[in-house]
Amino acid sequence: MLNLADISLPVATVLDEQLEEVSLIFQRQLASDLSAVNTLCQHIEQYQGKRLRPMLVLLSGLAAGQAPRDSSTLTHKHRVVAAVVEMIHMATLVHDDVLDEAQIRRRVVTLNHLRGNETAVMLGDYLISNAFHLCSSLHDTAINLALGEITNALCAGELLQLHHRNDYNIDEKTYFEVVRRKTASLIGACCRLGAK
Repeated sequence: MLNLADISLPVATVLDEQLEEVSLIFQRQLASDLSAVNTLCQHIEQYQGKRLRPMLVLLSGLAAGQAPRDSSTLTHKHRVVAAVVEMIHMATLVHDDVLDEAQIRRRVVTLNHLRGNETAVMLGDYLISNAFHLCSSLHDTAINLALGEITNALCAGELLQLHHRNDYNIDEKTYFEVVRRKTASLIGACCRLGAK
């Protein structure tokens, strides 16, 4: 069990340091030799919010790690998985904006509104593709399989939600199934993978 006395640095300090490294991994992975692609990626980086999913990977790694629980507890694998889950999450946001015909996300004009649905869909696909390319660099099939399963769950949840679009009589069980697949599945995977 995590004892706060085992943490030699304040958790916020450890998280700030680690999230900075996660951001660098994220940016390096998405960097392209095409300036048009880089411009699109820089635009969607503005969508990043609290980075809850990467934080959950890191916090779970700290909680499950051995003392001292500080930056040394977290490995390159933790940071890569944190970047991968953020890419997957960002891809779902870009695709959701297309499906919802959204014009604004987190006070930023959406990519689909600026450049059209085709560009937004392809950028979402670019994010997913890069997420799995980066994940493969870890040479850990268990992580690849887990994230593949979660990505399938995310897509199935979105399809279920679309199936019930404008269904104002949706039952509670179906509603919670959508929430479980679209949101809870990735959050749970962040905790499991971080701890593992």
